[in-house]
Amino acid sequence: MKRFLTFLIILVVLVGGFGFYRGWFTVSKASGTNGSGGVTLSMNKDKLKSDLNKAKNKVKSLGSAAIAKIKGVAKPVNKTESQFSGKIAGIDPIARTLSLEVDGDTIPLHLGGGVSILSGASAATLADLAAGNIVKVTVKKDGKSMTVTKIEATK
Repeated sequence: MKRFLTFLIILVVLVGGFGFYRGWFTVSKASGTNGSGGVTLSMNKDKLKSDLNKAKNKVKSLGSAAIAKIKGVAKPVNKTESQFSGKIAGIDPIARTLSLEVDGDTIPLHLGGGVSILSGASAATLADLAAGNIVKVTVKKDGKSMTVTKIEATK
């Protein structure tokens, strides 16, 4: 319980500090008619909403850019799946992200929990892959988005 409370306090301090930096919160001194004073904490909801929308749009544009790059290099396997190959430029097994170099472009991929990973003919984990490995990636089209379903390491 003590660790959770400590984590919560640190989180509040970080969000508060970032909020002051971004202009979401302001502190002002208020003086009363009888000489007493006080402190007022204000929240700028419009600035907060604006920053959240900017962040959301940035994430969408990054995802759209990755999908566009994948569509440019992927070859259809069937109606819903396509494949492409590339060299691993970076990998983060904890965040479940992978960056591939394909035809001079770097394509960032986020891997969900249902991704099948193979090294040769054997089952593998994301931690078994390394930068420089050549992989074949299978993606499934889900409307406007794409989901990585399989990664096959060849080298």
